Amino acid sequence: MDFFNHHLGPNAGHDSDVYRQELLESTKRNGKIRRQRGDFEQASRSASKVIERTYLTPFYAHSTIEPPCALAELKDGKCEIWAPSQHPQLARNSVAEALGMDVKDVTVNVTLIGGGFGRKSKPDFVVEAAC
Repeated sequence: MDFFNHHLGPNAGHDSDVYRQELLESTKRNGKIRRQRGDFEQASRSASKVIERTYLTPFYAHSTIEPPCALAELKDGKCEIWAPSQHPQLARNSVAEALGMDVKDVTVNVTLIGGGFGRKSKPDFVVEAAC
C-alpha cells in the first residue's frame, strides 16, 4: 500500500553543469557595490604578478550525517514525543496544531542531539512522527 505520493519538486533535475554555467555568466554582469575601499583597478594594473584562477565544485546536497528522527506515543488523548529537537517549543506547538490537540497535552522530551547545526530546529520530522 502506498501511503505517500511524493512530488520531487522543481529542483529534482538539478544539474551542476548548468548551475556552474549560470554562475559563470553572472560574473559577466555588473553587480551592486556594497563596500569599496582603495582602487582595485589601479592596484591590479601595477601588480608585478596577477594570478587568475577559477575553482569549481559540484553541487553537494545539504544532507545531515545524522538523520532527524523522532518517536511519538499517542495515548489517552495525549501525545508524548522523544526527539533530538533544538526547538522543542516549536515542535510542541506544531504537533498540537497538526493533531488538533491542546498544547498542554503534548510533551516533547529532548534526547541527545549530536551535532547541533540547525537542521533539528525545524519541527517537520517531529510532526511526521506524531501524525
